[in-house]
Amino acid sequence: MRISTNQSGQINILLIPFILTIVLLLSALGFGAWAFMERDKYKTQVDPLIESAVQIAVERAKTDKDNEFVQKEKEPYRQYSGPEAFGSFNLSYPKTWSVYQDDGQSGTRVAFQPGFVPSDQDVSLATVVEVTNVKYDQEITAYESKVKSGEMKATPYSLPNVPSVKGLRFEGDFPAGKKSGIVIVLPLRDKTIKIISESTDYYGDYNNAVLASFKFIP
Repeated sequence: MRISTNQSGQINILLIPFILTIVLLLSALGFGAWAFMERDKYKTQVDPLIESAVQIAVERAKTDKDNEFVQKEKEPYRQYSGPEAFGSFNLSYPKTWSVYQDDGQSGTRVAFQPGFVPSDQDVSLATVVEVTNVKYDQEITAYESKVKSGEMKATPYSLPNVPSVKGLRFEGDFPAGKKSGIVIVLPLRDKTIKIISESTDYYGDYNNAVLASFKFIP
């Protein structure tokens, strides 16, 4: 570019704003191109994340709605009352569960399971209530080795509706068989009452329906 000078040899002062304008224009064009590329890169990276987040939110809403429907199907709860000879225990359980009671000379066993109670002993049941003629101190010895080995954890426990009776809550691998879950052991005069859940799948109903409502005559 040929630069014009005046008679005194100085650069024409009008060229300075012109040059600055060109520089600013080129800078703006460069920044615009950079910003466009960054926006395109950001959009490429973020769009899949947004789509994934939306899909997760939709699935979560669907799951919440399904869970709400399942919970409503369980209500109103049904009531179960056990034999008078075994403490007249009673409890609430979901109406979608079935009950099977097996009385014998050594005690009673009542099994609760969604749908129907299977005869297969390997099936993990939602809740089992057992009243045995074994005394409490003798009954809890069956869990001592499991607690010492760390396979079960023992904590003091009392039912919300029978706070005067102190027992133990065992959680972990059961002494017999391959099942694991929760066993609450409570003294019942010269007998012992056990409230069992054999699977984490049923802990919600076990805690919120069964244990929350369980009563018996000490």
